[in-house]
Amino acid sequence: MRYYLAAVLLLSTFCLAQTAKPKTVPAKSKALVACEAENKANSDGWMDALNQWAITMDERDKLREANANLAKRLEQVDALNIKIVAFNQTIIDGHGKLMSDYAALVTKYNSLLGQANAAIYEANSRLEMARQQRIANALTMYSLMPKYTPLPMPPPPVLNRTINCTSNTLGTMTYTNCN
Repeated sequence: MRYYLAAVLLLSTFCLAQTAKPKTVPAKSKALVACEAENKANSDGWMDALNQWAITMDERDKLREANANLAKRLEQVDALNIKIVAFNQTIIDGHGKLMSDYAALVTKYNSLLGQANAAIYEANSRLEMARQQRIANALTMYSLMPKYTPLPMPPPPVLNRTINCTSNTLGTMTYTNCN
């Protein structure tokens, strides 16, 4: 826009200097009228070209400003990319350390599990041997014990009872009384 104002100011002083009227105006010839018309058309075209040039310069300035903003943003994106790459490397390094620590823990766990299984097997073996020993001791004690022979049972006592019965007949009925 500033170029446009400079061009207008320059042209207006140029035109004012050329169009200063003398005190007496002679009659205009056809050639002069044609020349003035051509000069006016040229100056209008020149003004249009200057306006177009000023607009183009304004657009160029806006594009340069936009490019500067984009360059700043690109620098910010590059800085963030550097941080992201560093962060990713930290994650990769941490992941590697975690995996090695995990592998060490798995190895230690498997070792302890093997020791625990061996201890359980040994304890079960001892328990089985103790159980077998208790059974053997019980069988030995049982074999040393005297055999149980029950006393013979006396025969049941015989009850000798004398029964005294009397019968009475009364008609067709008989009554029996026993003491």
